[in-house]
Amino acid sequence: MKLCSRCKETKSTQEFIRAGKYFHSYCNPCRHEYDNRRYHSNPKRYYNPEYILEWKRKNYYGISRYQLNEMLLDQEDKCAICQIELDWRKMHVDHNHKTGKVRGLLCYKCNVALGHFNDSPAIVRAAADYMTRSEFK
Repeated sequence: MKLCSRCKETKSTQEFIRAGKYFHSYCNPCRHEYDNRRYHSNPKRYYNPEYILEWKRKNYYGISRYQLNEMLLDQEDKCAICQIELDWRKMHVDHNHKTGKVRGLLCYKCNVALGHFNDSPAIVRAAADYMTRSEFK
């Protein structure tokens, strides 16, 4: 038995959605009502990928659409590392994980590569040196 935090009724755990090893705090009917009300209050949020990406960039990195467009213009619509053409769906905001400061816009591969190198310039240089040395063997 579990208490629904929305309707305050004690119900069987079968009436709650499982979230990992725990149960959701709202029973299924309350959760359904909550989701419907939330969706109808702002439907474009749920079906507009551009809106979702803009919201994430603003809330995660603190950059507006205007700032993003300025960054794209400065980078000539290209990845800051490999210079591949970027579009709004495929660009990734590169930022310093310690300070949160935005560094630029990258393609997926370059963003993941920096992540694997732990954002360490020393490791990136060592990898570049390794690539240069191994070309001549």
